[in-house]
This record gives sequence, structure tokens and C-alpha cells, in this order.
Amino acid sequence: MTEVLKHTEPDHFDYDDLLNICHKIEAALMSTNTEKGEMENNEKYYSYLALIDNLDRDLYSLMKPGQMIHEFDCGYSLSVENEGKQKGYNVKTNNKLIIINSAAFVLRPYQNSDNKRHYTALKVVRFNDVDIMFAVPEGTLHFVVLTKDREGDSDRFIVHFKDLKSRDKVLELFVEQLKLILRTADLKITHDTDCFKGTDQSSGGSQTR
Repeated sequence: MTEVLKHTEPDHFDYDDLLNICHKIEAALMSTNTEKGEMENNEKYYSYLALIDNLDRDLYSLMKPGQMIHEFDCGYSLSVENEGKQKGYNVKTNNKLIIINSAAFVLRPYQNSDNKRHYTALKVVRFNDVDIMFAVPEGTLHFVVLTKDREGDSDRFIVHFKDLKSRDKVLELFVEQLKLILRTADLKITHDTDCFKGTDQSSGGSQTR
């Protein structure tokens, strides 16, 4: 685990407000799920861009100087579950959606028509008691916020980008705002034309793509 940035102890961190903002972004993003040819004329699409553009202002009021930000990579399970259709990826810790430590993640690889296993670059950033996971399978960005102080299933927020090429500007704005939210330019979360750069463990070891 690598220390990225130190902060001082906050008086209070409002998880509910943070998650409410996340849900607003999720709802706005889902509204962009239209045919590519219609997206440029989609009023909600531009509303979403405006929401992302102003996101840092809302979150700065919540993320007071905190304890520490950590970044670490997570391992993968080796089992392939192919149910003949695309599904979301399950992230688990001890069979619950609650983060225990950096080694607790289980992320299923998926299998395409070429019958080869495809793995997902996975990053986790910890801010105070909130763990933020970035998972990047082929052509899709998953952004998950999990809080570890909840009982039972944790609250989570997942964003799907089905076609990164057609949503380059949205993705770029989203990444820049995440960097602002976490108040560090040192996070290894970068935007590329086709996908995020991250850690690929499909060959059995860690390497930067």
C-alpha cells in the first residue's frame, strides 16, 4: 500500500451526502444511454456534462481534510463464469460488498467469443473510511464507492461507459473531477483514447499498461 497524500483528521465525514451525489451522477449517466447518433442532441447528455463540470464544488464541502489517501492494486479470482450474456462484475469481500483490506477483492474474469479469459485493471483509492474502486474491463469503466462502516451489503455506486471512444469528452471530464475530488494529481488514474491505464494481472504479474 502506497501513501499518496496526508490530511488532518476531519470532524465529520458525511457518507450519505457523498452517496447522494454519486447517485445523481449515476442517474445522469444512465440518461445518456442512447443511440450514438442521438447522443449529441440529447438534452440530458449535456445536463450530465454540466453536473460533472460542477462536481468538485459540491464535494469540496464534504471532503474536509482527512486522514490519508491510499492507492493499491487488488488481485483477481481465477474462475471464469460465462453465462452467455454480459453481466456486471461482482466485487466481494468475504461474500459481502464491504471492504476489509486491499487483498479482499474478488473480481471474476469474463470470457468472450474467442474463449480467452479477459481480466480487468483494478485500482482502489482509500479516502478516510471510504474506499473508491476503479475497475476497467474492455470498453467499460466501473466506478464504485464502498463504505466499510456499514452492516450487511455496502452502499455502492457503479458507472458504466459502454463505448469509451464515443464518450471521450465525458470520460475525460469525469476523470479530471475525480482527481480534484481526491485533491491529488499523483493518483495513477489516467485517461487514454480507448481505455484507462492501470494494472493488468492477466499474465500472472503486475505490469503497467
